Amino acid sequence: MFTKLLNKRATIQRLTRTSDSAGSFTESWNNLYENVPCRVQPKSGKEQAIYSALKTVITHILYCGNQWNIVEADRVVFENKNFNVVFVKNPDHIDHHLEIELLEITPAI
Repeated sequence: MFTKLLNKRATIQRLTRTSDSAGSFTESWNNLYENVPCRVQPKSGKEQAIYSALKTVITHILYCGNQWNIVEADRVVFENKNFNVVFVKNPDHIDHHLEIELLEITPAI
């Protein structure tokens, strides 16, 4: 029954750091999982000034199966938008599904 509610697909990305010859690091987002069945629900939105620039902050909740190893440092790509993973919740610790809180920050129009 739960899987029938997962009507969208998302990509989960993880930040990787690769050392270079100068002793510093290059960071890049790499796809960890593609075509993850999910459902995304808007949670809230607001406008706020961040460092003198007006931004729109929008939060969502992504629901998916529990077989994915998703952590707070990951990123979700959904409908050509990037979302930072803020919190990963396994409701009641029964390993049925994950509820992942997402944060999208976009420039205000």
